Amino acid sequence: GGSFADAAAVTAERTEVLGVVDSLKAQLENIDRALAKVESGTYGICEDCGKQISAARLEARPESIRCIDCKTKAAGR
Repeated sequence: GGSFADAAAVTAERTEVLGVVDSLKAQLENIDRALAKVESGTYGICEDCGKQISAARLEARPESIRCIDCKTKAAGR
């Protein structure tokens, strides 16, 4: 029967799971970097431009290491 369709569904699901894993790994790296910044006293300072990251951004995403402007620029690269 439908073994080809089953294999395709399994492949699609595996790809989706790997995407989630990659996303979580990236989030964890950012959290680790943010924690290192807390320890060094540079938490809340943008890694790219050196300006203060807004309190609202840090409240929404405490793992932020870039201000919203630099994050937007980095995403566009």
